[in-house]
Amino acid sequence: DNLDVNATQIQFQIVRDDSKVYNTGKAKITTGHSSYSCSINPGSEYKVRCRACDGDVYSKWSKYSENEKTTPARPVRIKVCRATSKNSVYLEWDAMNTAKTYVIEYATDITRFDRTDQTTTKNVDKNQWELIGLDMGEEYFFRVRAVNDSGESGWSGIKSIVIGTDPISPTTWSSTTTAMVGDPLTLYWVHN
Repeated sequence: DNLDVNATQIQFQIVRDDSKVYNTGKAKITTGHSSYSCSINPGSEYKVRCRACDGDVYSKWSKYSENEKTTPARPVRIKVCRATSKNSVYLEWDAMNTAKTYVIEYATDITRFDRTDQTTTKNVDKNQWELIGLDMGEEYFFRVRAVNDSGESGWSGIKSIVIGTDPISPTTWSSTTTAMVGDPLTLYWVHN
């Protein structure tokens, strides 16, 4: 804004993660103003510099702006989901580059996701977490998203696990100790 230069355009250069020129483009100067926009990818930092141009004549580049973080990239998957006891689960997922925290959402019914009154969320500052106090014998569904000051990523894929211990084999007995082929036989058992 408030451009007072002897030029017709401003050339912008966008650098990603302090290492790679991501995009370069020109925009016309109109009433002392010039702007340029392009699509960027989540999970990175971007900075911009610019210079005035008139045909093939260019000024020196300006200083770079401060780096701006985008929203974090979406965690692709929960890579570890295992029961650590009869009422706890350990989760681990890939760390996202610009994430400050992660939100874990879980429910005992997959259809309850996106119904805030039916799920529980946890904010954690690392890419792993152990949830305790869960109900034994229930199947739990989990998903994760990354968060920073710029916003939230999309949700990861959903992982599920049934927690608890394996049941003991049923106790069995029959109505007789010996049987002949063709004789009726009744089996009984007790669910443990």
